[in-house]
Order: sequence, then C-alpha cells, then structure tokens
Amino acid sequence: MSSLILALRQRPSTVSGKPIDDLLVRASWGETFRAPSVVDLFGGGRESFPAAADPCRIGNWSRLSSDAQTRCRAAGVPAGGADDTRTQLRSLLGGNPFSLKSENGENLSAGLVYSPSYFEGFDIARLLEDRADRCD
Repeated sequence: MSSLILALRQRPSTVSGKPIDDLLVRASWGETFRAPSVVDLFGGGRESFPAAADPCRIGNWSRLSSDAQTRCRAAGVPAGGADDTRTQLRSLLGGNPFSLKSENGENLSAGLVYSPSYFEGFDIARLLEDRADRCD
C-alpha cells in the first residue's frame, strides 16, 4: 500500500491516499462565504420587462391536465382559464441595503483517479460534489 496523506486544517479539510499504487482516492470539505457586493446592496433602480407565460390562461387551459387545472382553480383562476393576454410583466430591479445578508455554505467533494502503471500518461478521473448553501 502506498502512503496516506491526511491534511486537516481548520477549514477546509482534505484527505487523500492511494489504497493501491494505481488508484488515488481524495475528499475535501470546506465552508464558503460570500458577502453581498456593492451592486447587490446599492445598485440603482431600473425597470425590466421579462417574458411571462401563464399556464392558467385561456389559450393554455385545454392543454392542461386535470391536476394542473385543479391547481389553477385552487390559486383563484376561474374555470376555463384566466383572461390575461400579456406576454411581459413590468418588474423593478435594484439593490437592497436593508435585508440582504451574507451567503454561507458547505462543500463536500470526493474523487477517484485511476492511473494504470502499465499505460503511462493515461488517467481516468471521477469527481463527486455536494454543496449545501444557506443564507444566515
């Protein structure tokens, strides 16, 4: 068996090792932090008109499944669909200095690298990642 290297730091933490000469196994865990940018906080206001496609409108009603029609009616849409032909809706965009908070997260990645000793320069790698983001 080849060496096992364990490098534990406060954050992030990394583990890697070679259970056999041709196979490297590695994993790492860490925490991330992103503070809101100046634009996120204090960006000037502006208008936008993004596309809007209402599945509950009259033109789409006949193509909806009965479950989808039930959900539309539960949301207050009259039977037969909403009579709204708008394809764009006005929205206001801009910074938010009052309630925007930092974003924190955790990252976990693990991977395998197979480098057969009989085939010099050939490597096969597989990486698995998991991210859990949260806003505190």
